[in-house]
Amino acid sequence: MLNQIVLVGRLISTKEEGNKKDIVLEVERPFNEENIRKSDMFVCRAWGCIFNKIINFTSQGDLLAIKGRLINDNGEYIVMAENISLLNKKQNNILKNNNI
Repeated sequence: MLNQIVLVGRLISTKEEGNKKDIVLEVERPFNEENIRKSDMFVCRAWGCIFNKIINFTSQGDLLAIKGRLINDNGEYIVMAENISLLNKKQNNILKNNNI
């Protein structure tokens, strides 16, 4: 069985509550028949170095790609982040200069 998800969207917020380290990602849908683009909000849980990378090298509105798996946490579906890519050019330059 395969449980894998890839999301590309804008960082909306980060939240630390106990050991829960969550981020909210806004992902745009394709245009609908009225030529209007809507978006969905996804809660992504990140741990350790992945969460630290988000906290230290991103800010609200930055473009991210998250690869992970879908989990059910007490009836709420959450994306468990396994890998993250920072897609803004400025972010990539910072990471390359710091060998991260």
